[in-house]
Amino acid sequence: MRQTAAETGLAYIDGSERSEESSKIRGVYEFPIIHVAINGKSGLGVTAANMGLSEFEAALGFTEGKSPEVARDLANRLTRKLEERWELRTVPAEQGAVPLEHCSPDSE
Repeated sequence: MRQTAAETGLAYIDGSERSEESSKIRGVYEFPIIHVAINGKSGLGVTAANMGLSEFEAALGFTEGKSPEVARDLANRLTRKLEERWELRTVPAEQGAVPLEHCSPDSE
């Protein structure tokens, strides 16, 4: 995501450390927290996080703001890059991201 932000001239924000510190205080997660974002003007952006999921998953949320075409280009560019390394799945609009059964440390 950092590379995509740089290539597109958008801001990359890493809030992982802050989120991890907050969750350790509450004792919620026993694995490193991912909480990063790419932000643009007028509400354009994408956020990736693994809170509420397993340590082997992260969910991405996209916002188009006032530039649907630019947002679609960003989403396509980023997902193509991520697919080079990870399996991506689309979450239906009416459903939030939930942990997948085959992504737990106990699954084979």
